[in-house]
This record gives sequence, structure tokens and C-alpha cells, in this order.
Amino acid sequence: MLDVLTITLNPAIDQTVHIDDFKIDNVNRVNQIQNDHGGKGINVASYLASSNLKVGATGFLGIKNCKLFKNIFNILKIEDKFIYISGETRTNIKIVDNKNKTVTDINQSGFDISSVELAELEKVLFSKKEASWYVFSGSLPKGISSYIYEQWIEKAHKLGIKVALDASGDALSSALKSKPNLIKPNHIELSQIAAKDLTEISEFIAYSNKLIEDGIETICVSMGEKGALLIKKDEVYHSIPSKVDVNTTVGAGDAMLSGLILSEINEFSAMKSIKLATAYSMSAVETIGPYLSSKEKIEEYCDGVKIISLK
Repeated sequence: MLDVLTITLNPAIDQTVHIDDFKIDNVNRVNQIQNDHGGKGINVASYLASSNLKVGATGFLGIKNCKLFKNIFNILKIEDKFIYISGETRTNIKIVDNKNKTVTDINQSGFDISSVELAELEKVLFSKKEASWYVFSGSLPKGISSYIYEQWIEKAHKLGIKVALDASGDALSSALKSKPNLIKPNHIELSQIAAKDLTEISEFIAYSNKLIEDGIETICVSMGEKGALLIKKDEVYHSIPSKVDVNTTVGAGDAMLSGLILSEINEFSAMKSIKLATAYSMSAVETIGPYLSSKEKIEEYCDGVKIISLK
């Protein structure tokens, strides 16, 4: 049995295009292009692949351009449980302007999933317990209800599977009813599910505590350069990262979630958990593509993380 199975319903090929001094409505010269496997769950699987965990990934991939994904699954030893469907996996373009320190995203909408294809995936997920943890993350493609995560979390729990969730909008709001074990909203997403504007750390903590009382075990609120909050029943920690070169923000949240899941499985303390998760995120913003730095570099990042107890 796997330790972690990630579920990515709307994966992508992330094409990073480097253009210095990018200008709209003008001719721009490309300095470098990099194509990486993408999609939040696939990113999480890739980050976790550097650990000693047994990791698998599933969801939907287009048969016409799946080679990039199959190659990386083989290289990283990620067990491939994807449903391969007709057509192409979408391509999301990231225009990185190093001169002006900007990243522009151009994202396609993705697949239109049929009921037959969805049933095939559900058979993979719920015929038996495939992993100790399922990770439901990312946007939903056309044809899939915003209540799908809510329904799937209930089914996973009935099989004795713990669930980590990283979603947004209606998919996140509805899924909270099924009490995922771990959620990682950013501060904007937390405001959305609270249905009011939360701006202060004290407000993030107060609302998160209500969710904890409702049955969610662990909440991590990411706040960009201000760090992150880890809230459990009797513990609240604020992690503050040291300054790093931000080459991309793509994958930073996925890396943080990976550090949290690794910590949960290894039963690390809450303080060690948020420190490691923050270090993973620091590594992600310095690296184009879903690849972690070396173990030694991660330890260096950990040393640069300041932890403040707020309870």
C-alpha cells in the first residue's frame, strides 16, 4: 500500500518562458523555455518523491502529450495510477520577466470529463484503500461538480484514509463539511470561506480555531512572504522565512503541503512540521519546476525559518 496518493483532476504542462523586460502589444524575445509536469497533486507527488515515502499519483491525463508525465513518474518512482483519456493535457504558460521581477500566467481551462471517465477514476480510488493519505488538490475540470471533493472525502474516510485538501472556491467550502484531516488555504482563500475580509493574523487564527472545533485536525494558512500559520487544537505557530531569491511562486503552496504531509506521516511535532513546510516552500520559490533542493539545502532553509508560538 502507498503512503500517499495524490489526485489531480486538472493537470497541466507548465511551460515557463523567460523574457527580459516583457512588454504587452510588442515583439518579445525568448531567452529560455522550460517544460515541466504540473498540476497541484502532481507537484505534491514530485516533492514527496525525494522522501522515503511510497508515493502514487492519479487523475486524468491526455494520451496525446503524456510522455513528459510518464517520464517523470518513472524517474521519480511515482506509481502511475492515472486515467488516460483522448486529447491533450492543457498547457499553462508562465512568462517570467527577471528584469522586472514579474510572472504572468496564461492558463487553459482543461478537460471536459465524462461520467464514464469519472466512474473509472472513482473505481481506482474507492475499490480499496490505496494509501494511508489521499491528497485532493487543484481546480476542477469541466463536467465535474464542485461538490466532488466533499463526496470523495466522505468515501475516503469510510475506507480509513486520511485526507489533505488544497482547493479554493465552492470546492473548498463544500469539502469542509466532510472534515478533511488537513487543509492548506492561503489567506485569501480563508477569507472566502469565512465570507468576510480577514486581514490580521489574529483573525486568521480565530476563524481557523472555529474550523478546528468543527473537526478539522490541522490547518496551515499560507501568507506569502509573511510566512505561514499552523493551527492545531492546542497549538498555534507562526513561521517566518528568511529572505530568498523569488524566481517563481508556482508550486510554493504545493511544496508547503508536501512538507506538512511528510510531517504528519512521520509524526513530527507541530513546530518541526511548520518549519519543514516553510523550508520546502522557500526551496520552491527559488527553483523553476516542481523539484526540491538537496537535503543539505533544505536543512539550511530550516535554519533560516523563525518560529513564534502564538498559544
